[in-house]
This record gives sequence, structure tokens and C-alpha cells, in this order.
Amino acid sequence: ASLRSKAMAEPSTREAPQQFEPPQPQETRALLDSLRPYHTPDCELTFVPVTDEIEGQLELMSGQVPKDFPYGAYLRNGPNAPYYADRNDDHYFDADGMVHAAVFAPPAEDDADAPDGAPGHQLTYFNRYIRTASHVREREAGKKLFEGVLCFNGYRLIWNIIKNKFRTGSTFKDTANTSLLYFNDKLLALMEASAPTHLQLLNPENDTKGEKMQTIDQKFDFDAQLEHPFCAHPKICPVTGELMTFGYSAESKPYMYYSVFAPSGKKLYTQPVDLERSVMAHDMAITRNYSILLDLPLVFDPQNLVEGRFLYGFDSEHPARIGVVPRMGGDIEWFRVESCNVFHTVNAFEDPETGEIVLHGGRYVPERDPYFAYNPAYMYEWRMTPGTQGAGVKERHLDTLPNEFPRINEAYMGQPYKWAYSCETTAWGPMETAWRNPWEVTTFGAVLKYNMESGEVADRWGLGPSEGIDEVQFVPRVRDTSAEEGDADATSAADEDGRSGGDEDDGYLVAFGSNWEDKANVYSFVAVLDAKRVGEGPVAMLKSPQVIPRGLHGTWVPYSAFK
Repeated sequence: ASLRSKAMAEPSTREAPQQFEPPQPQETRALLDSLRPYHTPDCELTFVPVTDEIEGQLELMSGQVPKDFPYGAYLRNGPNAPYYADRNDDHYFDADGMVHAAVFAPPAEDDADAPDGAPGHQLTYFNRYIRTASHVREREAGKKLFEGVLCFNGYRLIWNIIKNKFRTGSTFKDTANTSLLYFNDKLLALMEASAPTHLQLLNPENDTKGEKMQTIDQKFDFDAQLEHPFCAHPKICPVTGELMTFGYSAESKPYMYYSVFAPSGKKLYTQPVDLERSVMAHDMAITRNYSILLDLPLVFDPQNLVEGRFLYGFDSEHPARIGVVPRMGGDIEWFRVESCNVFHTVNAFEDPETGEIVLHGGRYVPERDPYFAYNPAYMYEWRMTPGTQGAGVKERHLDTLPNEFPRINEAYMGQPYKWAYSCETTAWGPMETAWRNPWEVTTFGAVLKYNMESGEVADRWGLGPSEGIDEVQFVPRVRDTSAEEGDADATSAADEDGRSGGDEDDGYLVAFGSNWEDKANVYSFVAVLDAKRVGEGPVAMLKSPQVIPRGLHGTWVPYSAFK
């Protein structure tokens, strides 16, 4: 109740977030020790791939899908190895991409089949592999052709690249397994080492073969405009509709490029980013006028191969920098920050009171290999003053709870905001059965709602001891309930900031999760939470017709995305 009162109360003045001392190495080890006893080996069952592509009904377990929940689909991407893969050998991240879909469709003309508790929606599930060129090639051969390249042993990595090149002509598999982007009426599957894969969802009326989803273009290059790999976390400005992205490589300078695309898909700008070394940059951020790029010490080092380690490693001697570039390009102002790495940003904005550029993200200092072992990330804030030649930067921890996969109401992307939603890490331990790599597994056992103005956790939904949740997706509430459809077209007119009216947290959170209390009957579910009252738990719980393996990132699409 006290948490909820904080969430609902509007502060009369904006207070600075509480200052926390950064966790020290011994504190991180203590955290790991405290989490490990709660690790349940059975949770590894949720990492085991599914090989069947199915469709079926989502069974209502509890609650009711609200009438103002929009029509559309929650789509989640993630690695899912085919039956011929070797999970004792490959890394989880090397597996083929698979889309899992929870579809909230308009009711049929004859609504007799609508489940109790969901009279305004047809609730279905399906999963499909992403048919990249590599996936199709192996599928037709009926055997493994590509060896994994996420190898802790550098010598093994070199040998696998040679075998891949000899067998297939490519050095690695294009998995498209990391995230999904809905842009310019196109659904794109992303992995940061390649161009996107263009997918198309099929309306039941046109899906004569029962495909549910088609791969339209295995290497979508924006009509030959894309000149570099496409990152896993591009950003769409809710005001202009522009898409900002970047790509990195280890082959030669420049090691990074930055690009902007118009809402129509036309490229507006590309520029090289001058980096001293190739870095593994997974995410970026935007504000109303700037884009933010990360040059952090997860660097490519050929010496790692010589010494038998993975080619990207954390080098604390490499300067950690945050780059601020005008959206349409120009000189990049680099801000030197404390050594760290960031896999996922939360949001960024220009503070109207101070003129600072504020960046929030999950910051961690890798004491152990970030690709194979667990390192806890904490909510963090950087404040940078443009025009100071990189000297004007302040930074601080906002919280001490380990968490990951932060999300926001994307109508507030790049703008001042208050609420963020993240998954709390509540268990950690060795990966013993499902995969050989990575060595360890974590469980997200709670959903956190952060007040980013104060830096506090305003609300929390904790799952059971044998349950876990994946990344949540914010879905705006339908404000005009008299409209025929509940998709984006049924919301009220957007204001000048690209928002559709209402409170920032006026919507729902949707996510996949699993329950492994009964090892013989592991099941997965779709949780729908009211974003205003996260701590009250799901307003609806829907049981999936099959186990949904742990995955990575997803998106929401309106029902109009089904063609």
C-alpha cells in the first residue's frame, strides 16, 4: 500500500533523485551470493527451445481482458534452436530467431466462441521461425550447417568461422533473433550484425495456407539505402516519426555509422562515427534534437583470440564515452564517464530547466565475462551539458535493485517522462541442462515501476517462487471506446508532442512468463497488467497452448498490421 501511495501521489515539486553509492565489487559478489540460494534448476526448462510451430487459443486463467485494451498483437523475438542444433556446443544467442505472438483480435461477427472474461477480443497464440537465408538453408538440408561464433575459446571461434565460410560462403548465421521493430507499416526482425529481416503478419481472411507470418525480404536494406549493419534498438521519434539507428563492425574504420530515416523509409542522413576501437554497442537513445551513441569498454581485441578468449571483452583501460550528436548529423560531443557498460538505455531528454541532456540506463561494471556470466545492472543517470567540450557531465546511481530490460510509454521517447518499467533479477545460478553457453541463468521474478523523477521504485509486482517474467511492453489504453477497432486509429488525436492524450501511465503492460512449480507440467502465460496499478498484479492471465521459451525483445503492433 505504501508503494502504491507513492505511485499515485503527484509530488508538488520535482526533487532530485536520491544519491546512491555505486555498488563495490565485494557488494556485487554479496548480491550474487544472496541470489544464488533462490535459484531453482527447474527454471532452466524455460530455456529449452520449442521445435513445433503451432497456433491455438489463449486460455483465460484469471481476470478479464479490459474492454479498452486495444486490438493488435504482442510479438516477442528470441533465440530458438531448431531440432538439429547442438545446445551442448552453441551459445543461446547463436540460435535462430522465433516470433511468439499473443493476438488480441476483434470479435468475430458470431461472438459465441469468445472466451468468458474477454467478450471484446479473440485471444490466440502462434509461433513461427524467422525464415532468414541461413534458416531456410539449414531447414532444406535438414541438418546443421552453421557453427556458432559466440565462443569463449578464441581458437574455436576462428575454426568455426573457417568451417562456416567453407560450408556456406558466410562467416556466421543471420539469426534475426534479438528484437522487433514496427516502422513504416513494416515489421522488421533485428540482430545487430546484419540488415533487418522484413516480416508480414497475415490476416486470417488472406492466410489461405495457415502461415500466420511470412518473410518478405531476408535482407531488408531500405531499398538499397542502408550502408551498414542495423542495431537491435533503433529509436522512433513520436513527434516526427523519424527513425534513428546505428551500426557497428570490427572489420575496419570507421567502426560505426549513424543514420536517420524519414517516416516514409527514405534515408535522410548517414555519417561515420570515428571510434578508436570497435566496440559492442547494443543500444542508443534520442532526445528532441539529439541522438546519443555509446563508446564503452566492451571492445574488440584480437589479442583475446590469441589468448583463447572471446573476441569482445571488457577493457577497463579503454575510455568510456557518451556521444551527443545533432539528430541530422554534425560534430559529436563526447563526454567521458566512469568506466562501465550499458546493454539497454531507458530514455533520454533535454531538461527544460537546466539545459542538460539526461540519459537513463542500466549500468554495470563487468567483473565477469558479460556474454557467458551474469553481471547485475542498476538504474543509472547521466546528465550532460552540451557545449562544454565534454566536461559538463554528472552521474549517479538511482537505485540498488538489479534489473534489466527497461521499457517506457514510447509516446514519451526522447522527451521528459516520469515512468519506466523493468524486470527485477530475483534468482541466479548455473545453466546446467538447457544450454552449455552461457554458463549461468537469471530469473526475472518481479516487474518494477520506476518513478524516474525521484529515482524510486513506485510499485512492484512479485511473481511466485517458481515463476518468471520476460520483458514487458507498454500498450496505450484505447480512449475512444466507441470506435469500431481498438487499434491505433481508435485513440484520440495526438497532441504536439506526439501523444494521444491521457496520463503517461494510462495503459497496460503485457509480457510472457512461465511457471515451473510442477516440473512435469511447465506452462507459459501472457500477463496483462494495469500500468497505473502494477502492484495489484495482472488484470488478466492467459495460458499459452505451449511453453514459450525465455526470449529477448518484443513490440506491440496494431491489428491493421495483419494484411
